[in-house]
Amino acid sequence: MKRISETSVLSPEDAWHHGTNVSAAFRTNPMQTEAALILMLKKTLLSLDMNKTIRTDEDLLFAVEHLRQTFPVMKLEEWAIIMHRLKTGVYAVKYERLKLPELVDIFQQYEGERAERREATWGELKKHRPYYAQ
Repeated sequence: MKRISETSVLSPEDAWHHGTNVSAAFRTNPMQTEAALILMLKKTLLSLDMNKTIRTDEDLLFAVEHLRQTFPVMKLEEWAIIMHRLKTGVYAVKYERLKLPELVDIFQQYEGERAERREATWGELKKHRPYYAQ
C-alpha cells in the first residue's frame, strides 16, 4: 500500500508488473484496501469539484465496491493512475458529471489501453522466440 500513497505516479507498465491486485489485497486486508480505494476516489472527486458527482458516503461506498467487483484484476496502483489521470484531465469529463456510470466507462477505457499495451508486448516477445518454440 505504500507505493500508492507516494506522490510519484508509476507508469502503467510498472503498475501492471509490480502492482498489488485489488482482489488479493482485499482478501488479505479488506479494511485497509477498502479505505485506500475510498480515499483515492474521494480525493479525486473533491479535487474535480463537479456539479453532478458522488456526494454521499453511501454512494461512495457503493461505487468503490462496484468498481472493485467489476474490475477484479485491476491493481491498486492502476486505480491511482486512473485517479491521477482524472485530476490532470487525461480522461475528459463531460457536462460536469462524474457518477458511477462515467467511472465505469473510464475504468473500461483504461482496461482497453492496458490490453493494447499487453498485446504489443506479447507481439514483441513472439518475434524474439526461437523458431522451434513457435
